[in-house]
Amino acid sequence: MSAALNKGLNVPRGPACSSPRARRLAEFLSEMIPGAASLQVGLQGPHTRWPHLEVTALDEAGAPVVLTRAQVLTAARCIIRTYPDAGWQQPRTFHLRTALLDGRAA
Repeated sequence: MSAALNKGLNVPRGPACSSPRARRLAEFLSEMIPGAASLQVGLQGPHTRWPHLEVTALDEAGAPVVLTRAQVLTAARCIIRTYPDAGWQQPRTFHLRTALLDGRAA
């Protein structure tokens, strides 16, 4: 990842912050989805045999950011793999600036 791209992310570091893996994920998703500040991730039909992934990207003002199907699938899968024990029956929000899921560290 280039230094120029990392400068604009402002992902906090320190013991009260997210894990290095979550910070790398936030950096990756920030590059993949420019303008997004947070991603709301959930499963449609979480109790069915094949639940569908659902992601809504929001900018700093809370306005939706348009995503392609590939971006939705990639973001959802990466976030769920980073936080496998988050209890995905309920939608969660991943904050790209802090690399935290619903305010919790990975």
